[in-house]
Amino acid sequence: MMQKGQYRRIRKQLAIILLFSVLSGLFLSIDASAVITTETHNFESTSRTQYHTVTFTAGLQVKEVTVNTGNVTYSVNGNQINLTLTNGTITYTGTPQQQVSITQTSSVNSFPSSIPYSAGGYSGTLYKVGSSYVYSGSPAGSKTATGTLNSTSWIKYQWNGSNWVMIDSYSPNNPTIPYGPDAEGFSGTLYKTGYALIDESGSPPSNPYVGQTYVLYRYWIGYYSGTVTKPDTRIYGQNYAGTVYGPPATYYQYTVTVKTGPENELLYWEANADITNQIGRWDGSPSVYIESQLGGGQGTNAVATGMSLWNSALGLSMTIASSEDSADIKFYVASRDVLLQIHDWLLYDNSSGMTDNTDKQLIGYYYKDNIEKLGYQMEKDYNVIYSCIVIIPGTTDLQYQKIGAHEMGHVLGWFGHIAESGNIMATGSFGIIPLSEREIRHLKQFYDMA
Repeated sequence: MMQKGQYRRIRKQLAIILLFSVLSGLFLSIDASAVITTETHNFESTSRTQYHTVTFTAGLQVKEVTVNTGNVTYSVNGNQINLTLTNGTITYTGTPQQQVSITQTSSVNSFPSSIPYSAGGYSGTLYKVGSSYVYSGSPAGSKTATGTLNSTSWIKYQWNGSNWVMIDSYSPNNPTIPYGPDAEGFSGTLYKTGYALIDESGSPPSNPYVGQTYVLYRYWIGYYSGTVTKPDTRIYGQNYAGTVYGPPATYYQYTVTVKTGPENELLYWEANADITNQIGRWDGSPSVYIESQLGGGQGTNAVATGMSLWNSALGLSMTIASSEDSADIKFYVASRDVLLQIHDWLLYDNSSGMTDNTDKQLIGYYYKDNIEKLGYQMEKDYNVIYSCIVIIPGTTDLQYQKIGAHEMGHVLGWFGHIAESGNIMATGSFGIIPLSEREIRHLKQFYDMA
């Protein structure tokens, strides 16, 4: 255990460092544009648990997300906030309704004035919207079309010693050809209207012998014409619309409020501004060593109660250290005279507790309504934080617990006091357990900015 003289020297050194830090801060410009933006988002569903995503301005930091009923948890990904809403109360019970628009089709241009609707648990009647129309296709029609067909005929000749005699032949007979369907859907039969010789090939040998043969080929083009038709392919459409109704259901409405702002802008300041402009936090959850001269576990229970309250409020996991040397925080419960032998607290005759949190590291300058605040980090590397509860005869267990919660707030970075009496962090009052929303949000915002 360090002696009192060593603590005094360390505290003087830290006081000089702190004074230099404060004076240096006077030359920093205050960001006049640092303001908090508040946006509300309304959600309604028949599901009590709802999942939604909202966006906020890039470059800002999410300061607070609250909901008007139930609970909200969230995660931030870039400039998106993924919300999970649970445990809301029923807003109202009613019959859900929705507007539905559909299109019916038919090959016949005849539609009823209304049609029944039933899908997805919703039902009702839909009514005509406007007149029917051609949904696809085209009407029947006819036109004159033309075409050609290439063909080949041949004649086979044989030499009889004096003349070439035809012994066989072939002539194609194609009086008609099919047409289509073409791109417009027309089809039919075309009839031959004429033909012409295009070319021929094959000639007799120059010195034939008796019985020798050759074939003469002729190439023709046939011309065709005729009337072709297409069927009526029209499909008619009719639009319907109306209100349809689902089964009675319970509805849950959530109103989510999102507050964003610059990274160094504080949302709340509940400490008495005339006394302190400082706030602190631990990096992680500190361990606490408790040494108590109160019988029956009163002292240990008082400190443990404070730990439990602030663990819940700040999302920490503070634990009780098994040894004095391994602890981040040393908490003593003893008489005033004994406490002064342990550490040089500034205990007055009427003091019920005290925390020495001078050993902390300045980590930045923050602002609330353009007023500069000093942000600190509590670290065991600088020194162990000392805190105590003074044993005063006649103090009840509940009063000791309130003192323990008060001092634990100071240990965790709640510097100064809240002005209004009746709060745990008020001065001159035992306060009321549990912690108030104002006490929690003052410190929690700084922990959430880590």
